[in-house]
Amino acid sequence: MFGWEPGIGDPTIYGWLTVAAYALGALLSWRAAQQGAARERRFWLVLAAIMAFLCINKQLDLQTLLTDIARHFAKRDGWYDQRARVQLAFIFALGAATALITLSLLVWMRRSRWPVWGASVGLALLLFFVSLGPFAMAAAMRISVES
Repeated sequence: MFGWEPGIGDPTIYGWLTVAAYALGALLSWRAAQQGAARERRFWLVLAAIMAFLCINKQLDLQTLLTDIARHFAKRDGWYDQRARVQLAFIFALGAATALITLSLLVWMRRSRWPVWGASVGLALLLFFVSLGPFAMAAAMRISVES
């Protein structure tokens, strides 16, 4: 039904270095959650969960599964030919959610110590980078269709 299969999605050295970086970020965030104020503990736990998810996703390529599921429903429900509109709406929603999460995080953590601020800025940059993926994919698909 779907083209996605569980397995190692990026077996290159860069893929494994990225996995290691996400895993290290999750571990360090988890350790930071063991200290500090309750508000900061929640931040570090959420950050640890995000980093752990990104670590797992890097190799399982879960966004491909999501794409395959969406493609299945688009074909089944008859809107596959209009998928560009849905993709564009998804991309803008993802960008808006990223911006909203970043702003909320910065407001929520405004009285925190500098390590939390540094991690917050790093998370904002990471979310921005991760959210660029769908933009690049959509642009590449448009270019290949127009060629």
